[in-house]
Amino acid sequence: MMPATTDNRLPDFFDGLLHSLPIAAGYFPVAVAFGLSASGTGLTLPETAGMSLAVFAGAAQFLTLGMLAAGAAPLQIVLSGILLNLRHVLFSASIAERTPGWSLSQHLTAAFGLTDEVFALAATWQDLSPGRLMGLELGAYSSWVAGSILGGFAGGIVPHDLQIAMGTGLYGLFAGLLAIHLRRSWRYLIPSGAAAGAHVVLQQLSPLDPGWNFTLAILAGACVGIGLPEQAASGPEKAAHQPEPAGSQPEQTGERPEPAAPGEQPEHAAFKQSREDTHAAD
Repeated sequence: MMPATTDNRLPDFFDGLLHSLPIAAGYFPVAVAFGLSASGTGLTLPETAGMSLAVFAGAAQFLTLGMLAAGAAPLQIVLSGILLNLRHVLFSASIAERTPGWSLSQHLTAAFGLTDEVFALAATWQDLSPGRLMGLELGAYSSWVAGSILGGFAGGIVPHDLQIAMGTGLYGLFAGLLAIHLRRSWRYLIPSGAAAGAHVVLQQLSPLDPGWNFTLAILAGACVGIGLPEQAASGPEKAAHQPEPAGSQPEQTGERPEPAAPGEQPEHAAFKQSREDTHAAD
């Protein structure tokens, strides 16, 4: 008889793979656009495929193309990519806190495959098994790599002017990321505007090359965002946070929280908050 862990791992993996189909469908055309843009920038097909295989971060890869076209140095590209993807540290920390029984190799593999969309879906799962998450990540990863290769291959057929035009996908990608946050609060215009303004000023006045100007502009926007005061709660949220008057007793409803189903872990508060924040952006 096979061990129970083996019996459960395969169904979990294919369940995750099945859930990855909507994400894969969204990644594929963007990956094709990346491959075409990479070809227009001068990357060969092996270089395009290698970047998607090793990096697997759409925003950072489009950013790399733009900085390569501007003549930025490798160190500038690496630093800018790290700053752009610092949010993944929070994604990985949230997953690790939820899965203390996983091995180091499982945590490292999961960290590599985490993207915004993968995390958003995984955050809704009560049962977060290694096989299920690996299936979800593999489906998204395979779609991104396959689309990048197809786009890079088509770069030898598609007219060069069209390849250059596909580079506008970079601006659309970042505008979309900003729009998601603006739906929650217009306050996000402050750090993004600070970064844009710093970049314009640096381009005009700084003796540094354009790659460093871009990296410094990202840092300026991040510092402004960190310095913003927390947004005051309003409406129902404000009422929920107001302290109870002295001597008052909380209302007793007689209801008790439902216990977790057998085999399920209670949802951690921090993980639940990450999921609610992600849903608020949708």
